Amino acid sequence: MCFALGMGVFGAALTSLAAEGTAHADDRFSAPPPGREPIAVVAVDPDYNPPPPPPLAVPYRAPVRIELGPSFITSGKGLGYGLTGGVGVGTGTVGGRFTASFFRGEGGDNNNKDAPTGASTSQYLAELVLDLKKRGPLHPVVAMGAGLVHVDKGGTSGEAGVGTARVGAEYQFSVDDADVRAGASLMGALAGPASDEVKDLKAYGIFDVHVAVGF
Repeated sequence: MCFALGMGVFGAALTSLAAEGTAHADDRFSAPPPGREPIAVVAVDPDYNPPPPPPLAVPYRAPVRIELGPSFITSGKGLGYGLTGGVGVGTGTVGGRFTASFFRGEGGDNNNKDAPTGASTSQYLAELVLDLKKRGPLHPVVAMGAGLVHVDKGGTSGEAGVGTARVGAEYQFSVDDADVRAGASLMGALAGPASDEVKDLKAYGIFDVHVAVGF
């Protein structure tokens, strides 16, 4: 009987010590404070290849664009001003441009300044255009052309053939289903065969600013 009583006391003592140890363990491994939760580590397959990024959207390039804007002409004896309208064609590196320009000449009314571009000048031109950067919004261009210029000097008028070279740039806006651009260019022109009335027209320059819209 004494042995049984002793075993009972010993068992109760062991139970008490186990409970106390468990309480201490729970205190030692209690939950972390908010914001400091443990970070889960996920194994990554070394053979996994992520999908490539989607391709950049290419702005719509219209095959035909209508252009219009102010322009300025000079042969070195003043400055004339007017309007240039045209049609640009092509969607690649090589394209074309057909324009008609109408200016108040450097000579003013009745060409009282005796300028080579007279009282008024009109030019009709066809160009071969190279787009040096067909992708992206900015398009630097160079062009060569040929055409006809008509000069009205008040009392007389005449025509001359011209050859031209042009450099410029256009910025293409991001518009769905439309090709909208704003541009500027500088052109040099050399007169060729000419009627007697415009023999004094040797060379001139044109600067233009335009907006182009294609669908």
